[in-house]
Amino acid sequence: MSGFGQNSVQTKKGTYTVSVRALNSRYLDIKLSGVDGYPELDHSIRSEVKEILERGSIQLSINLEFGINGKNEIQFNRERFEKIDNILLTIQKKYGRHMNISDVISSKDLFMDAPVKEVDEPAILDSIKKALIQVDTMRIKEGEKTANHLVSLLEEIAELIWGLKEKSKSVYQYKILKYREKIKLLTDEMDVDENRINMEIGILADKTDVSEEISRSLSHVDQFKHLMALDEPVGKRMNFLTQELNREINTLGVKSSDADISKDIIELKSKVEKIREQVQNIL
Repeated sequence: MSGFGQNSVQTKKGTYTVSVRALNSRYLDIKLSGVDGYPELDHSIRSEVKEILERGSIQLSINLEFGINGKNEIQFNRERFEKIDNILLTIQKKYGRHMNISDVISSKDLFMDAPVKEVDEPAILDSIKKALIQVDTMRIKEGEKTANHLVSLLEEIAELIWGLKEKSKSVYQYKILKYREKIKLLTDEMDVDENRINMEIGILADKTDVSEEISRSLSHVDQFKHLMALDEPVGKRMNFLTQELNREINTLGVKSSDADISKDIIELKSKVEKIREQVQNIL
């Protein structure tokens, strides 16, 4: 699930602004920026994210502002400048070649960040927690919508499968009747064992019997609903059930030559695919 959160806090040591964006991902991938030079804070932030969000592609940005004007201080790198200047003077004296310092480095190379300042770590972590809770709240709301959508799809799938159960009975009886008519036509005026005929008809009809596939499909739907009621990670099991349900429906399609049933099979495949897409976002 995706979400966004933002929080800002002002302390005596500075102003800290936190932005968190979470995107769908089966695993936890944290991209953290703004806390270079604060390894302990970095570790604490990652632990907080892992505890609250658990999974997702998390982009967390922290803007640390210091000083009266809200800007980080920079310093002139005098030592670097003097060393480069001495080298250029040596080149001019020894080789008679004049070089400007701008030919060697840019002005950015002569400035550096001031020594790392002390930050109010508890205030930052509290701000981050508030932003993460905002993200989690958005994800929960999105999850509720996803759950409602899944329930609706499962109900529609179950209804279609129950309809196939009734249609398949009629098709099964129709095929038996057609087999009998065909055998009667082929064996007209021949002395044929009726029991053998019944056995052969049964073998042919069983090849198109889909009662087991329908039963297993309905069972997969019930198991899926059961998983949705659990308060634990079920994404992998849902994914497996979706694959099994899709396999049973494919078998139904292969065994059924009836045009009306084929339309229902296409509709079932479409709905199972929608479930598969949603399951990818479930832990």
